[in-house]
Amino acid sequence: MMSDLADDAQRLMQWRIKSSLSQLTTVITCSTGRCYYCFEVIGMEQRFCDSYCRDDHERIQRLEQVRFGKRAFGSDALRLEAING
Repeated sequence: MMSDLADDAQRLMQWRIKSSLSQLTTVITCSTGRCYYCFEVIGMEQRFCDSYCRDDHERIQRLEQVRFGKRAFGSDALRLEAING
């Protein structure tokens, strides 16, 4: 089955978007009043509710750095959306 020009263009656009998003970085440095990992309400001076959430968050960040070469945009953006939305 041959793909037409529109299919090829769509695949190219998806590849470019995915590639661009993998290059973006986001660093959360401020406290939001919620755990960065599980979104539990915590004190404003904290970033994680306990050491388990902190360790899991750091493990995921390291895995994303290996996978994408740097911190992925998607995970932190979704966390911010969940906190703010």
